[in-house]
Amino acid sequence: MEIEGRVVESSGNTPVAGARVTLLTQGLKDGTFSSAFVPVNTVVTSASGNFNFEFERGNSGAYKLEIRKDLYFEKDIEINPDLVQIGATYTTTVSFSPKAWLVARLFNELPQNENDLLEFSYTNASFSCECCNSSPLSLVGTQIDTTFTCLLPGGYEMNYLVNVSKDTSDLFLIDAILCPKFDTTYINVGY
Repeated sequence: MEIEGRVVESSGNTPVAGARVTLLTQGLKDGTFSSAFVPVNTVVTSASGNFNFEFERGNSGAYKLEIRKDLYFEKDIEINPDLVQIGATYTTTVSFSPKAWLVARLFNELPQNENDLLEFSYTNASFSCECCNSSPLSLVGTQIDTTFTCLLPGGYEMNYLVNVSKDTSDLFLIDAILCPKFDTTYINVGY
């Protein structure tokens, strides 16, 4: 049996060298079916992002690839066992996302009264963010000064919306910021 593939970055299809790819199988062990995946072998991708596994078929009910590399999001891919055939090579291309960090600081720079309002949201977050769940944030008062960090795919252009309301003024801003891979980008919103 043979499974081969290529690991590329999700933005731009650049090959990812040095990624650890582990082949796992699920199936019969000592005559009993096990739902747990068991590692078969681990390889490291070449300079062109390629990897290859050759193995005995055995009694596998399913196959899975785990792809890992520092500064990248972990990726797991299950492979339909019907697609892995004796005498044929199963080939796949894996899209792998580099990490980036976006630090947003929101603060009331010129407080007027307790009704000062700041609403902040990311408008195109198509990923799950642990810090804010990509939910709008609404802050009220004169003592606002908060900072939060989002982990997102590198190379992503994050769009954001700011709405500020004070007694004497209103501000509505839509902007975007590019978050380079493997780097931290900062947004400061003083109102």
